[in-house]
Amino acid sequence: MRFLLKVEAAFQIRGDVVVAPDLPITSMRVLTDDAAELRCPDGSTRSVKLAVYPTHVNRRLDGPPGAKCYEYSCVLKALPVDLVPVGSEVWSEDVVVAQVLDQQPLL
Repeated sequence: MRFLLKVEAAFQIRGDVVVAPDLPITSMRVLTDDAAELRCPDGSTRSVKLAVYPTHVNRRLDGPPGAKCYEYSCVLKALPVDLVPVGSEVWSEDVVVAQVLDQQPLL
């Protein structure tokens, strides 16, 4: 399992939950229905399906000229927003996500 993000806000959209903040990394494939784990502040955990979608591209200020940083939104599939409290952590089982994040740590 690999830490992806700590939930700062969660929004219900058509039966799914979009969590903030976005993931700022240089490259990643779109993920749909990948296994993930939601770790809540009260110590409880929940298996969830995670989808990650690119939302926009920014120029990397710390990279070489022309370098881009993609922002990816994390969506927790088929989950009510009240089960995603602020402070929860999203952990991914996806090997590609882990490899990309090892190259571009978010912490």
